[in-house]
Amino acid sequence: MTLATMVETFQGTATGLYATEGMVPVAQKYWLTAPRASLQVAADPALTRTPISDADIESLSSLDAQVLGFVRPKDHLWWMRSMKGYLYRSASRVVGYAYLDGGWIAPALGIDEPTLVAVFRDIAGVVEQGEVETAIFGSSRRLFRELMRSGFRIGRSKYSSVYASNEGALPPSYALHADWLP
Repeated sequence: MTLATMVETFQGTATGLYATEGMVPVAQKYWLTAPRASLQVAADPALTRTPISDADIESLSSLDAQVLGFVRPKDHLWWMRSMKGYLYRSASRVVGYAYLDGGWIAPALGIDEPTLVAVFRDIAGVVEQGEVETAIFGSSRRLFRELMRSGFRIGRSKYSSVYASNEGALPPSYALHADWLP
């Protein structure tokens, strides 16, 4: 079983305790925000966006298994009912998804990091709130650069390190939903 948590990096006692349990730092997490009006985003014409429905659970599970190594159909059902979800295709192939909770983008996933960048470029344009927010791993280097170039800025967060007992962080083509539910 993989253990994982978010850690306040200034809490030396806590970080030491996690390390004794086999959890070590695997990624930095950054909270990013942008005023919607100042964003420079553009949809990728190679991708099509459709609202997620219950009929997409198998496709979502297949994509999660391929990229994350696990499936979570119950999480997707919950997200579908509490947020707006969008499935992304290239031709007829499912290549990504993203959920919006007001101005918050996450979870979001692509088959690779360039696809996740394209998903973010598109989904940021769908946000109707004045502020767009998300949290991404520092290991998502290309996404990080592209979001910063498009107008995002690093926001304040106490929880900046991901600790895990596995071999490393989640893939750079994924933006997690919340610290307690990857």
